Amino acid sequence: MVRPRRIYILNSSRIAEEEHFYDVAHRFRSSLCELEIYCACDSHISRNFGSLFSYLASFPLLDSLTIKNSSRRNMVYFEKLLDTCKHLKYLNFQLDHPFFEREQDFYQPGLEYPSMYELDIYLSNFEPHKLQYLVQRFTHLKKLSLRINQNDKQQKDLESIKHYFRYDFIHFISKLDSFYFDFDIKRRSYLEDLIESSYLPSFLGKISLDISMNSMFVISHGRSEEAQLKITKKEKKHFICYRVVRDFSTLNQAKQQGDTTKQLPYIPHLHLYGQHLQSLDIFITPHGQKYEALTVNSVVDLCPNLQKLSIGVNFNQKSDLPLEHQHPAPHHWVHNPERALKSKLATLIIQGMAISSDIVRAIARQYPNLKNFELLECFSEATDTPDTTYNGRVAFFMYDLSNLHLDLLKFDVRWYRCSKDSVVPQVIVVVEEQDQIRRFYLAKYKVMAVDLFQDITRAHFEQAVTSTESPITVVWLKVKLVNRLMLIADVNKKTPYNIFLHGGSKEEYYNRLYRPS
Repeated sequence: MVRPRRIYILNSSRIAEEEHFYDVAHRFRSSLCELEIYCACDSHISRNFGSLFSYLASFPLLDSLTIKNSSRRNMVYFEKLLDTCKHLKYLNFQLDHPFFEREQDFYQPGLEYPSMYELDIYLSNFEPHKLQYLVQRFTHLKKLSLRINQNDKQQKDLESIKHYFRYDFIHFISKLDSFYFDFDIKRRSYLEDLIESSYLPSFLGKISLDISMNSMFVISHGRSEEAQLKITKKEKKHFICYRVVRDFSTLNQAKQQGDTTKQLPYIPHLHLYGQHLQSLDIFITPHGQKYEALTVNSVVDLCPNLQKLSIGVNFNQKSDLPLEHQHPAPHHWVHNPERALKSKLATLIIQGMAISSDIVRAIARQYPNLKNFELLECFSEATDTPDTTYNGRVAFFMYDLSNLHLDLLKFDVRWYRCSKDSVVPQVIVVVEEQDQIRRFYLAKYKVMAVDLFQDITRAHFEQAVTSTESPITVVWLKVKLVNRLMLIADVNKKTPYNIFLHGGSKEEYYNRLYRPS
């Protein structure tokens, strides 16, 4: 006789199939260890089994339970669920339901629930009495996922809540093997300040050299103030994701004319733990067509051990080419031999920002250990006055990376086909390596589409730039050596054109890239 330990329903949105699932699960109740309830208020369960609690009580070996959805028509009280399923090791409870049938039961300590090893739970706010209940009952808990919709206006006695966070809660999570916190914060909240002032310093005081720490910051401008803060600790890896919406239009003129990077919400985080970061992603949605000054150097100075950095500006794709974007101030790009000597940066991704030949050359020399370099949706003015021999038809862009030996160079030419007055029908990318090998790649644009890059000859290149038929853009990339080149030309499709210049195949490239040291 078949005695399954777990059964699943895959990609079903039909009620009949879910009802059949509950019947099948109940048929094998004597052997099932894992169960997922898709709707806790399902009428089929109450109609055929009396209630969800009586249904669950018939699974004697159940040690893993997930309850995802329910209305408040039939309450699933958290304590009653634990009393019904007495030996759970894993519980995923995503219901905004009361813990107790009677509110006064909160003040009575619950019995220890020693089998619980991993808990994933949703709370409508950061509520100490509920968290205290979890701590008291689950004394052997090792993994915790906590999802909270935070709204300070709904809470009273904030000082006692802050005290609990600073002392009891931080002490509790410090003993866990892993945790995941997802705080969805409406308006401004004390939680943001507490994480910066209490949690992060406490964590950093115990950090060791073998811990990997990565962060992502997504900053948007908007009149509503909200934030989403995700913190993950797993084994020796720590990840912080901070998405924030703020109204930056009210900043006074003096601050706008000063060092505006100090006004960005992620800067305090980088001051706190930037020295521990190995990977960092920063994305900004600008206010109008302007954004705060943001340079690679200003970030790396706060994160000296950074190995991967991605900086992006997400402007409105429907607007005109945002020519108001400004280049970073020249003083940020003065060559610093000491920085170049100490640099650990191996991957750099820049998206949606103004670049110039001087900036790209400075980046290459500031970070000589770069192995992966990506310029996506970036734009620039032509670096040289068009040669008169080309009748002013050629917009020429030269980017000097001649000191870099790259595993990957990814370049996006979509903005290079646009000028103030027209759309350039052809873009040629030239790749020049130190041994003077030059490769030429042509992209032709039609009314609604683009022909993918073609590998063309030098003669074809010379003919294209000397012809008098139509304007053309030339992007010239000088590099010491590049193993893999990825070019993006299609405005609608971001699928890159892949070229393996050295090694001859995709497999050989990846073998070289991931070869054990």
